[in-house]
Amino acid sequence: MVSWTQAQAAVIGSALIDARCVPEILADMRAEDFSGEYRSFFDAIAALTADQTPVDPVTVLAKIGPAYEELARALIETTPTAANVRTYMRICKEQARLRLLQGLGAELTAAQTLEQAREIMGRAAAASIESPNNESVSPMELAAMWINSLNEEKKPEFIESGIGCLDSVVHTRPGHMHIIAGKTSHGKSALAIQIAWNIAQKRKVGYFSNEMPAEDLDERLIAMLSPADHGRVRSRELDGDELQATGRAAGNISRAGLWYEPAANMTVDDIRARTLQRGYEVIFVDYLQLVRYPKRGASPYEAVSEISKALATMARALKIVVFAMSQLSRQDDGNSFEPVPPLSSLRESGQLEQDAESVIFVHAPIRLVYQRFRILDIAKNRSGPIDRFYINFDVRVQKFSAPSTADYRLWSEVVRKRRVLTAEERRQIEETSEEKIKRTLENEYNKRKKQKLNGGDQPAVKEEKHDPPGRQGHAEDLNL
Repeated sequence: MVSWTQAQAAVIGSALIDARCVPEILADMRAEDFSGEYRSFFDAIAALTADQTPVDPVTVLAKIGPAYEELARALIETTPTAANVRTYMRICKEQARLRLLQGLGAELTAAQTLEQAREIMGRAAAASIESPNNESVSPMELAAMWINSLNEEKKPEFIESGIGCLDSVVHTRPGHMHIIAGKTSHGKSALAIQIAWNIAQKRKVGYFSNEMPAEDLDERLIAMLSPADHGRVRSRELDGDELQATGRAAGNISRAGLWYEPAANMTVDDIRARTLQRGYEVIFVDYLQLVRYPKRGASPYEAVSEISKALATMARALKIVVFAMSQLSRQDDGNSFEPVPPLSSLRESGQLEQDAESVIFVHAPIRLVYQRFRILDIAKNRSGPIDRFYINFDVRVQKFSAPSTADYRLWSEVVRKRRVLTAEERRQIEETSEEKIKRTLENEYNKRKKQKLNGGDQPAVKEEKHDPPGRQGHAEDLNL
């Protein structure tokens, strides 16, 4: 077993006998990976490199003083080769992390309060995580990655939300953080729960909630899956058929990979520790502004910024997906038209926009009048285009779905006129929709009849393609 002292000596010795190792050492190691005299050598090497001074035994000793001459000579003599410096570095970092954890263990034993113990455990959880891979990738390796992916004839595997319009433009991989934002009662938690449920059919998901008790999550899932009226589920006023449907829904819940985590008073370190303990592949944080920030006296802006950066870093380090909900200040009364909020409305911090792979707004333009009408606005998207979609939200069962053609036409007119429609305007839309459906059916009948008259051997007439309901809501069409 190679000790930490031996590994430190081998790393510093490699730098002294072959300066070509220095850039790699400085790129992958920190002063905290060394102790005592070895840290003095590392600091001197880093300072010389910053000053663009060559690194060799003479310059290093000139930097730290002649008192280290005997140790420098011993390091040069005992280091067999610099060719194995990567192995020395790995061992050194592992042993440094082990020493840090042992020290934190001693601190934990001496802790006087629960608050102190939790803070120490958070630092221990952060220290136990492997750092992300910082290895450079050469042009040749980049080209080989692409060629190999083609030779494997395997399409990239994305983590799908189960919401068709989102999956068409937002491509999720481990390491991503997504923000789902919206005003109170516009449906961001309902959307998050539906996405969490869909992902939990294949992966282990943790739903960290700061406000919603487990009973509320359970009742929302039961209503969504049965489907039974959410109000009747909550009051337990169910008839025979509904009881059977909710029983089947409960059975489905028991077989899925969705776990509820009470997150009140949790810090990001607490969330990280629980994620490691449970082995979650995807987590939901509902919502971000309520995650506890341990630094006393921090402003809301500072707290939210640091929490956002910590969640994004955790996603990359643990190779998981983080969905974080963000609250927006509500200024609408629910009866008049309210435009989709801009990215700048993200509460307290622009850091959320910077850290997120995508930012998805859930918005109800006239919430109390058109209760089913929601807009999903992909306001930021690193993996694809920004876009907007009309989507139906069934308040009764707390579930999102694609709108009907009639609803799509109705909502398009609402957005175009930016107001509630009159009864006459709604009647005209309904009649137009019915007429369009009738013409479509007649055209399809005539095509099939013509094909049959031609002997049935002709290739089928190519049907005119239409965007599915909910997919037509592009940003340039909505005029918001």
